[in-house]
Amino acid sequence: MLKTRKFGPGQTFSEMEAGISQGLSGYITYYENDYRRLLYYQPMGINDWYMATFVETEGYENTFHKIKSLSAKFIAGSTFLLFCGVILILLIVHTRKKEEKRLQKDYLTGVYTRETARKLVEHGLKAGGKNRFYACMFLDIDDFKKINDTFGHHKGDLVLVQAGQILSACTRQEDVIVRFGGDEFCIWLYGMRGRKQPEAIAQRIINAFHVSGKVHASIGITLIGENETEYDAILKRADQALYEAKGKGKNQYAVSN
Repeated sequence: MLKTRKFGPGQTFSEMEAGISQGLSGYITYYENDYRRLLYYQPMGINDWYMATFVETEGYENTFHKIKSLSAKFIAGSTFLLFCGVILILLIVHTRKKEEKRLQKDYLTGVYTRETARKLVEHGLKAGGKNRFYACMFLDIDDFKKINDTFGHHKGDLVLVQAGQILSACTRQEDVIVRFGGDEFCIWLYGMRGRKQPEAIAQRIINAFHVSGKVHASIGITLIGENETEYDAILKRADQALYEAKGKGKNQYAVSN
């Protein structure tokens, strides 16, 4: 039967016969129905008896290839999951930073919230040095309640949005603009020295409101001493100056020392 089979490279049936005649053990590879098989032979030690073992190698090879294929798929899947995990972490970090930044600004006007501004200003006041906050302004929209009562809260919101735009346009990037509450805003001027510069900015703001339409604003100004660090005390003086401006007839600024 074996004589009719196709043997592996460099193997012949005659070699197997020669090995058996010499009492040797070994194996021979042959093919049957396109399946590769191994025939192991070895002497049993009883007369000239030999034990032959047939092994179908295709089963082992198929299993090996399956394991290899599954391993490749597992590595590819693990790499993909790792990649997705990294992307997810980066997305979470980006979203968190974006949310933190959003919480720092007032949703309507785009200027800083009271809480964020307090942290920024207190840090700036305590830092010392020549470049620091030198003036504080407290501002509110004149007769804002009448606007809400007459035209509705939607119109009032539009006025607040416009106010935020005017204050941003009339100040510098390093200045801190705050929506203090309702129609009240606070501006901390950075690096200003002397009385005239804050007053010039206040007048610029009042003029910008006048040009924008019928809405006007009143402003209270206080200068900050070089060694002054008390946030609330400074803010209180600016608020008092605002009441002085209101008492003079609105649509103007007043300075509190």
